Amino acid sequence: MISFFDLTRLPLLAATLLLALAGPAAAQVRDLLLRPDGVQPPKPIKRIVRNGPGGSLFAADQEWKLAAQLGDEVEIRGSCSSACTLVVSRVPRERLCFDRNGSLSFHQARNRVSAPGQTPVEWEPDDRATKWMFDSYPEDIRAWIDSKGGIALLPYEGFLVLLAPELWKMGYRKCEG
Repeated sequence: MISFFDLTRLPLLAATLLLALAGPAAAQVRDLLLRPDGVQPPKPIKRIVRNGPGGSLFAADQEWKLAAQLGDEVEIRGSCSSACTLVVSRVPRERLCFDRNGSLSFHQARNRVSAPGQTPVEWEPDDRATKWMFDSYPEDIRAWIDSKGGIALLPYEGFLVLLAPELWKMGYRKCEG
């Protein structure tokens, strides 16, 4: 007889709960939990960003930390905006590349102040989160932002865009193909 508290089923229960989560991070954790030996991590994957719109800083930070821990390769093949830019903070440079369409788009961090479903959506600047993001970036990215006026002049609406050719000059790899 199998008890509700049968500990051998905990990985399956955890994996089932993770099915409710979206994104590659949840899939990788689920795959790790479902491995019969439960020891070996999943093989690194190639993540391709064609339009990384940003979103939650916490979610993006966790996603890129997991990618780094798992040894994943990341290809930026389009715009990587807002929270997506944390990729350069977390994934080692040697596992990150930009194709000719790749870019990083920066703006001030902000918090939603309007209720869910309320239109128009209202935002307020978050200076602490903006500084936290800036401080997390590699020195060359911080220097580039500083050369454009620093975090005080990051746009609230719109973006400060760092294009692939400038990233290649900084030593980031050009994606193959």
